[in-house]
Amino acid sequence: MDRFTKINEAYETLGDPEKRSLYDMHGYTVTQEEPHPRKSSSNNNRGYTNFRSGPFGSYNLISGAESIIDKYMITQRFYETRIQLESFRVPYFIYAYADGCLICLHYEPLIEKLIKEIVKVGIGIGTIHVSSNRALGSNLRINEVPQIMAVVNGRITYFKRQVSMQNLRDFIRNLFPPSTIQLITDKNFDEFLHSWSDNRMRALFFSPREKPPLRFLMPAFSRREKIASRFVNTRSPLVEGILRRYNVNKAKDTLLMVGESSNSTVAVVTMRTLSKGSIDEVMEANQYLTLPRLSSQVFFDELCPVEIRVKRRKLSLIILLLSFLLSYSLFLLFLLPNLSSPTPSISFFLPLLSTIPTALIIYFFSSHSYHLLIFFPSSLQHFTSSSLSSPHSYNFFSFYLDTLPPPHSLPLL
Repeated sequence: MDRFTKINEAYETLGDPEKRSLYDMHGYTVTQEEPHPRKSSSNNNRGYTNFRSGPFGSYNLISGAESIIDKYMITQRFYETRIQLESFRVPYFIYAYADGCLICLHYEPLIEKLIKEIVKVGIGIGTIHVSSNRALGSNLRINEVPQIMAVVNGRITYFKRQVSMQNLRDFIRNLFPPSTIQLITDKNFDEFLHSWSDNRMRALFFSPREKPPLRFLMPAFSRREKIASRFVNTRSPLVEGILRRYNVNKAKDTLLMVGESSNSTVAVVTMRTLSKGSIDEVMEANQYLTLPRLSSQVFFDELCPVEIRVKRRKLSLIILLLSFLLSYSLFLLFLLPNLSSPTPSISFFLPLLSTIPTALIIYFFSSHSYHLLIFFPSSLQHFTSSSLSSPHSYNFFSFYLDTLPPPHSLPLL
């Protein structure tokens, strides 16, 4: 069926209330055959199914070329097993359509243009041919086509404005919670840097823009559990102190990563236009504090991973403290001068324990991993930075950090 025949049928359907009602309920009219999906001949991602394929591959009713919309066709299984889970770190844009839909044909160029834009920044895409996937359409409450929606944090948000490129871009931007990247000024800058007790690194995005672009929002959203992000508008008169402090070029994009020490940065990257790839690389390499706390199962699994290969295993030093902030700070004062770079193999955990009379050292290992646990009593509160920096303390820690024998030769203490 050529393009003009489909357009003619679409007009007839829109002009006949009975046909329109039947189409809205079932996705096809009595003059059309019920569509039968075919497997895609293109090399699509796993979990996607192409329902508009012909003998020569998929087609686009507008241009005759391969449709971008077809490329991201999803199934109900893919939605349930991938999109719902991944939406907690990757927002998904969903577009539902049907053959013979005149409005769908009209919106298709805008949708394809939007998809090309948001794919570059890492936003997930899913398209639904409702005639061929009625179960998923019913699950998502798609009562009419075209339907534009998004899935973020497991929840569905429906687009309800007039379809235009600007409104679609605003819809995508508004998917990100306001806390993803907040604006920061000289007034609240120090407070932000000194709040690392939430167990997150600090990321500062600089750009001569009023709002952070999507290529900033996407990496910040996906790593918000480990990195707290803020945005600095370099054209604002309220950020002169921040710009002088870090000697930031006002005309370029800059990303700074800051850990426990607010007086120095652990990573800096400056470009005329920061790419998402560059941002991902820097944030991935600096996503943990020097002494990260085991505050969740995610942190434990990533900081103390199971490694099958013996040569790639790393010792995990886990320190359990009764009084976290003071003891943590004192130990950090000792450790920072002796570390050339942050290490994710040292972790802190605050247990619900009452008293431990003396320091207790436990070294244990399994077939795939091994750890060293040090339980510090509450008396560590009375330690001073000088005592932690003493030769005795330094030799004690360096022995376990640098010269610890293999697991099989060290008995349980």
